[in-house]
Amino acid sequence: MYKLLATDLDETLLSSDGTISQPNKLAIQQAMACGTKIVLATGRSIHNVQRILSSLDLADKPNEFVISYNGGLISENKGTYLLKQQAIAFPLAQQIFQLGVAHHLLIHVFTLNHLYTYQMTLEEEAYLSDRTGMLPLTEASIDHLEQDPIIKISFQHLDRSFLESIEHALDNSLKEQLDINYSSNRYIEFNAKGVHKGNALKTLATQLHINPTDIIAVGDNMNDRTMIDYAGKGIAVANAVPELKELANYITQSTHNEHALSEVIHRFILNPVT
Repeated sequence: MYKLLATDLDETLLSSDGTISQPNKLAIQQAMACGTKIVLATGRSIHNVQRILSSLDLADKPNEFVISYNGGLISENKGTYLLKQQAIAFPLAQQIFQLGVAHHLLIHVFTLNHLYTYQMTLEEEAYLSDRTGMLPLTEASIDHLEQDPIIKISFQHLDRSFLESIEHALDNSLKEQLDINYSSNRYIEFNAKGVHKGNALKTLATQLHINPTDIIAVGDNMNDRTMIDYAGKGIAVANAVPELKELANYITQSTHNEHALSEVIHRFILNPVT
């Protein structure tokens, strides 16, 4: 029996409309009834998972946990108690932000309590319509955030190859200080070096005395790769990017719009196959 299932949210657990399907919700409830711990592991802020936790009856529950900001924060659901927070050094955050400004990109700056946006568009507002705590940056500067730990920065662009070109052009001295990921086929994401879902899952599992072989991790994009690598059973959903599918132990037949997590839970927890 797997003791912990870590799942990404967007394009994995959540359908395209941002909801959790009834088959997924029922399967999660059945898995929890069997004793499997469900951990949401997301690039979202901790504030923007609360609605989802509530829909799963996990909000404000003791001994239940969330990994957010791509691993920048590990928290217990009860009182949103912070177990571990890892921010980007402010001078480095300034460099990243100014890189986005130089490329005329839409920028998201994630602090613990807010999501600051620069060059926001109507299309992006619609895409993030279920998110809370967003504040516009009216100037090309984050100097006023020096005392507010910045956990993650992301650039948005619908051309993935353009985002990859930004990473490829980075100076090596800058790359060495960062963990760089991609998500939702629209973001390049920057965290401090060593901050990613895999290390956060390892930290949490160690605290809970759970071995990697007793963990399932499910995702769709390259910000999920480290937890897919760490877990004993690393799973890519059918709509995952090809690079993640190559790393996975199992690829679901179902997409995120076809209850992929329900498939995972039924196959490996409720009716396990050898």
